[in-house]
Amino acid sequence: MAAVLRSETVDVKKALNIIYQVCKGLNFASREREIVHRDLKPDNILIAEDGQAKVTDFGLAYTVAQGAVEIERAGSWVYAPPERFKKEAEDARSDIYSLGVILYQMLTGEFPYPFEVNKDIYQQLLEFHTQDMLKSVVEDLERNGTDPFIDPENNIGRIIGSCMHPRRTDRYDSFKHLQEVLDAIFDLRSTEENQENISFDTTLNRILSLSRLGKYDKALRALDQLLIMYPGEAMLWVEAAKIYAQLRQQEVTNALLRQALAVNPEYSEALEMLKKRENGHV
Repeated sequence: MAAVLRSETVDVKKALNIIYQVCKGLNFASREREIVHRDLKPDNILIAEDGQAKVTDFGLAYTVAQGAVEIERAGSWVYAPPERFKKEAEDARSDIYSLGVILYQMLTGEFPYPFEVNKDIYQQLLEFHTQDMLKSVVEDLERNGTDPFIDPENNIGRIIGSCMHPRRTDRYDSFKHLQEVLDAIFDLRSTEENQENISFDTTLNRILSLSRLGKYDKALRALDQLLIMYPGEAMLWVEAAKIYAQLRQQEVTNALLRQALAVNPEYSEALEMLKKRENGHV
């Protein structure tokens, strides 16, 4: 994503959808494992060809229970929350601050600070945060927003302001909370569901192509990934059965067909294939 930001700003709908997807991914890490990323920035958000956003590089991450490991000048300071400069505890709300900076940058092509970022950014931001100058930036965002043409009601300005509030207790308290706000205002869930459908279809078509080319190992690896996400899709179990049939692994093939029927007892293709195999017409 960093390459895109170096050359252009990001369309508002696309930018919001990226933040929404990042929230979805980090919600699991934060809620289930209490992981704090600590280095959210455009370089660590990968955008696939189908538009899906993935967070990478958890090298500076730690669990809330474990506590932060002291690393001098860790992470990318321009996206770092005030508490890092003040050497205070961090949690998911610290990562939410970073998302606010990223969203502002995507929409404006600039950073939300009242000075030009230079090579001594650490010292600039250290003075900025320790002197509590962030409050006026947030107040201006919440009052005036980013751009009246793309956000006439200033919803985005208020969202960025709530992400970047100087006090963690005044930010969104979780990625799920921010995700729900984005969906409530901009109806992003339906957009994401459409993208997931596109991703499903794209991956399935790739699997079918690999299978036709006889590249069964690659096809099965891709199928495994889809089955993890969509175990209730009988069609996927049947496609796996077809590949194992080509590999002449009869017991596995029959087991996969039975699994397809366990998911959907009326799935006709699985019924026909299993009937033929049981009658010896393989």
